[in-house]
Amino acid sequence: MSVRWMAPPRFYARGAFLALYVGVDEEIVRVLQTTFGVPFAGEGAPTPDVVTSNPGLDDAALIVVGSAAGLERLVAYLPEKQVNDDLLSTDLTQNWIVAIFRGTMPTAGYGIEIESVRTGADGQVLVEVSLDGPGIDELVAQVITYPVDVKVVPRQDLEDPSDTGWLAQTADGKVLARFAVR
Repeated sequence: MSVRWMAPPRFYARGAFLALYVGVDEEIVRVLQTTFGVPFAGEGAPTPDVVTSNPGLDDAALIVVGSAAGLERLVAYLPEKQVNDDLLSTDLTQNWIVAIFRGTMPTAGYGIEIESVRTGADGQVLVEVSLDGPGIDELVAQVITYPVDVKVVPRQDLEDPSDTGWLAQTADGKVLARFAVR
């Protein structure tokens, strides 16, 4: 099921009462704002302040880590929930750590996931990713997000990224990012 709005929605709240207005009548908007205050979401909602420095990467990026120094640099870009003992104790002589950053997204509800890592026919390493986002009628938090996924993959059958190209793409072939050696 999909909802088509005739105008941008405005969501108001006061106490236990919620109001949704979808329309263009400025008189009604004025009355709602007098009664409820500014909308908490949708058209007219305040833009959130950015209170921290960039916790992720602004643009899509593919990072392949094969050393302790590279892992240390990568961890600085990862959200805390992505950094765990398993990641930090990865045997980098046997494995690569692959991180894919989607870039800056305007709201919550966006994601990225590494589906597979394989060598293509041309010898290039392909990191296939899936992208998701909020539905057109889905309420989402009005916060800037930096979706990221991290996978540990065996080095076996995968070329060193400094010797060949690594590339992140969707199943339909859209290139999202090329490797960066860290």
